[in-house]
Amino acid sequence: MQPDKAKHLRLKYELQKAGTSFSAIARELGVTHSLFVPTMLGMLLNHPEFDPQKLRSLKMVVYGASPMPEGIMNAALEDLPWIDWLQGYG
Repeated sequence: MQPDKAKHLRLKYELQKAGTSFSAIARELGVTHSLFVPTMLGMLLNHPEFDPQKLRSLKMVVYGASPMPEGIMNAALEDLPWIDWLQGYG
């Protein structure tokens, strides 16, 4: 992806491949910004094949639609410290 070009990507979310699918696409396309609901973020972080290094291109994640459980947020901050997190609840 060229730095001066923006892309909007919408994924069909498959529960059984949650962590692997997003991580693979984010790495391949160099995704820099994403939106998660807490459940999706928890699934990503808890997926057996989750590798934080595959998400090194991410710069910002917006989360919302429901309250963020403290445990999920703490895990995200620990596993993905280079990401800026923005709450968009409500």
